[in-house]
Amino acid sequence: ELKDYEADDIIGTLAGQADQTGYTTTVVTGDRDLTQLTTEHTTVAVTVLVPVLLQSLVLNTGLIYKKDFRQ
Repeated sequence: ELKDYEADDIIGTLAGQADQTGYTTTVVTGDRDLTQLTTEHTTVAVTVLVPVLLQSLVLNTGLIYKKDFRQ
């Protein structure tokens, strides 16, 4: 936690630094706005909980993969 910063700002900064250093990074979030962080080395997994179904959308360089996990 940093005063005057939101979590998505910190996540974005760390993901950008990791990307520039050459690390492969996966950000797991419920916030679809973070998909803007997607690069060749940064994957964003967006999870959404809906009744009886957990959907995991993995966005990586414009490709979307969908996995459904039924309870």
